Amino acid sequence: MTQPVRIVFRSALRDAPAVGEGLRVALYQGQGPVGSRDAVRQNMDRLAEVSALAAAYDCQVVVFPEKYTTGYAIDPGQCRELAEHREGPSIDRARLAAKENGLAVVLPYPERDGSDFYDSISVIASDGQVAANYRKTHLYGAAERRNYSFGQDLPPLVTINGITVGVLNCYECEFPPLYQYLAEHGAQIVLGPTAADGHFRLADGTMSRVPYQDATRHIIPAMASVWRLFIAYANRRG
Repeated sequence: MTQPVRIVFRSALRDAPAVGEGLRVALYQGQGPVGSRDAVRQNMDRLAEVSALAAAYDCQVVVFPEKYTTGYAIDPGQCRELAEHREGPSIDRARLAAKENGLAVVLPYPERDGSDFYDSISVIASDGQVAANYRKTHLYGAAERRNYSFGQDLPPLVTINGITVGVLNCYECEFPPLYQYLAEHGAQIVLGPTAADGHFRLADGTMSRVPYQDATRHIIPAMASVWRLFIAYANRRG
């Protein structure tokens, strides 16, 4: 039996914004199972459930936390077993959820490309087509660098409900030049999947050294203020 989803709905308007007038965003911030094929299946079942709930609230995009398919704290062996191609089965399920529910889906996942692995985000449009596949360029700490290669492309900009949207991945949300690039290219909102709430146990058994409260309380709001845009931070809170 699935755990219930706790819904917090905050909106100044009853109706969702019209095309070009705004964007109603759903953030899923749950802590799912980690590090197995069964965990991936359960997490994708939850994605389908949450996407339908978000659509029922007239949301136009739903954003999931960093490395949502597998869970964040996986070791190199689990990464190699569970990472998927950019057109893999988890992406297919997310594309179906997007199309069935008529909303965009932002799905973070470990990506396999030949012998290389990336901490990636697939941005799927409401018609079920992949609008962007982004590989994290700023890897955080030794654990991420053991698992993944650095992405080489600047963060993507996509259009959702007529609004220009930029995408950053977790640690990248702390770097002003990335916001500058997105703002200069017309971004009005940045979607930032992340897996950083407080101290947590990494795949090697050690605890993370730096809690993220300072980032979420200070750095992220400062970036929004400096670059005059909105930031939707989808945090793995549990």
